[in-house]
Amino acid sequence: MIRYAALILLWLACPAVAQDFITVPDDPLSDDDFYRVVACAAAPEQPCAKPYVRWPDNAAQDLSLRIVSVAPQYPNEIYTRIHSAVDNAISQINAAGTVVQMRRAKAREIPDISIHLVAENEGDVLQFAPDPDIAGLLMPSGYVHIWWNGKAQITRSIILFSKDIRSDDIPSIVLEEVLQSTGLVTDIDSAYYTNTSIFAENGPNEIIHLKGQDLRAFQQHYTPS
Repeated sequence: MIRYAALILLWLACPAVAQDFITVPDDPLSDDDFYRVVACAAAPEQPCAKPYVRWPDNAAQDLSLRIVSVAPQYPNEIYTRIHSAVDNAISQINAAGTVVQMRRAKAREIPDISIHLVAENEGDVLQFAPDPDIAGLLMPSGYVHIWWNGKAQITRSIILFSKDIRSDDIPSIVLEEVLQSTGLVTDIDSAYYTNTSIFAENGPNEIIHLKGQDLRAFQQHYTPS
């Protein structure tokens, strides 16, 4: 699935240098190799290119998210479908058997994960960024940006969706972005995973359930500490 992830180290106050995807052979990876690709951008038998980051257990047990802004010109039918797809993403993550339990944020509550439906189409420069760290972003259809502290604990996350995101792609892309807001931020470029993983760099955007190696990687990332 075509997407982009940007990561900021708050304690260093500078962007991390990281790839958005890792190319691997067109064969199945071991569960451990798969996990290392999506969790720390490590190609098989190579060191990590990113740190392992995750929500601390106390936050993960009650992780809130909400659509906090909708551009005035955002299509109502797209908003409605994204709103519904968020429910599916929450259900999939909560059923995964990890410490992570998500819910929609209450009114006036500042969510841990903020979702923004922006005025830009895919490929446009983001004009009104919800945070200065992403000013000037070249907008993809879906985008996640996370921050963490010096203990590699995620402190907040934002997700953006373009105005022209394809309706049929929404359930899969929303699940991917919400999942990646938990710290699994790297995609896999491999023909083998095109139709089998939510992390596929060039997938058909049809996966709407968390299963197989995707599920096992998420479970491994949130093994109780």
